Amino acid sequence: MPYTLEHTLPLSSFPYALAFSPDGSLLALATGDKAASVQLVRLRDGALLPAPRFLRRDLAFAPDGSLFVAGTSVQRFEVGGAKVSPARCALPGHPKALTHIALSPNGLWALVTRYLEDVTLWHLG
Repeated sequence: MPYTLEHTLPLSSFPYALAFSPDGSLLALATGDKAASVQLVRLRDGALLPAPRFLRRDLAFAPDGSLFVAGTSVQRFEVGGAKVSPARCALPGHPKALTHIALSPNGLWALVTRYLEDVTLWHLG
């Protein structure tokens, strides 16, 4: 089966994290660009969608399609259509935005690493 290149996305800074939405329709990037640190791309046409704009180090999609972004804190956003809702919750992160996140496949658990401090397990139930 031949592979087909669909889109090429220009980058203005190093991407720290990449994630596909659960339904495969969106790509989220966390970059070091202070003006556009989180980018959401609609894959069918390569369009950039509005996204949270603050320094982030990592991101992950939950099975329900909500987007978790990690920096000085971890915040959860609802992604619907061509917009992102205000943050629904926040978990503590590293003060220098050196935070990473991993979500369980069922969306009930989050692991948060805070640089060299610790790894915390959160129930999102």
